[in-house]
Amino acid sequence: MSFFTFSIEGEKMPSLGECDMDDELYDYIYLSFDTLESVWVDGIKRKGFDYCGVSTVEKDIKKLMEILVNWQKSFELLPDTIDISTSIDSQTGEAIPCIYQKKDIMNQLTQIVSICEKAIEMDKRVVVFGL
Repeated sequence: MSFFTFSIEGEKMPSLGECDMDDELYDYIYLSFDTLESVWVDGIKRKGFDYCGVSTVEKDIKKLMEILVNWQKSFELLPDTIDISTSIDSQTGEAIPCIYQKKDIMNQLTQIVSICEKAIEMDKRVVVFGL
């Protein structure tokens, strides 16, 4: 399993916390992130996060928090076991099951919201490390 790691720029982790978001969960909600402005490793501002590189969020941290909180509200309405399939089997054309426990998804989202809150308090940026 691969991960996207969210952390606070310039801070030693895990003392302040960092969170890995499973790539399947990221793939499920990534279009929401395309509304956020971030700076990629080449120094250029773009929308969304670099899937295979490093992105830094500064001015849109509150917006990132709002997106994550709204996803939490959405997932809260679902059953305890959730299929967030995002991949298709090329042979059968059917979705490849990707089963999660709701509590695990909620935990990941809560941790990332906490990182955003700490970054705002410390006047730091949020760094997202892609795959």
